[in-house]
Amino acid sequence: MITAELDYNPYLLSTKIKFNGILPRVNSQVEKYQNVLLQDWINKIPFIFHDEMNGYDFVLEFSGTDLDFEELKKAFSNAGVGENLVHLLHKNKLDSRLDKINKIDELLEWISQNTNRNFDLLDFQKENIDLFEGAYSFIIIQGRPVDISMYENTDIEVEKIEKIEELKHTDLKNTPILFYINRDSLANLQKNIKFI
Repeated sequence: MITAELDYNPYLLSTKIKFNGILPRVNSQVEKYQNVLLQDWINKIPFIFHDEMNGYDFVLEFSGTDLDFEELKKAFSNAGVGENLVHLLHKNKLDSRLDKINKIDELLEWISQNTNRNFDLLDFQKENIDLFEGAYSFIIIQGRPVDISMYENTDIEVEKIEKIEELKHTDLKNTPILFYINRDSLANLQKNIKFI
């Protein structure tokens, strides 16, 4: 059976693709997606791979996290492509983001307990302060009645905005956005989503 391979590493933002063991040709549809988040084009994958493989009836071997594999399966399901047309196989599993964070925490704990004259942990932490003390931030749209005082003195930073136009010059690529929906804000919800 013919096989496509999709290898996605979210930590390195690396995507490698092969069709029947061969790298995509120059000017392939997948070329522009090699260095972007999988989520930015995951819903296009069923159609792109259909074109690249000259139809369905192939095995797609995926290497990456469980979460990304589930999203890939959902993309094919949403496109109406069942397992009888494309068999999805999770070939190589990467650790989840939570597993990676836990391993980093364990490593930092070990380093702090096992000092090494070749590595100054305090200097490293000072030089990379944003890695250790950066706040996790999100935006609440039209959340005037929402109490955010519980997030004070935590690593969570919340910004409440009333008008969607306030986001005009904000980079939202990695910022979660929450919509506070009530009778008043529901009328503007579709307009706000289109704006974003």
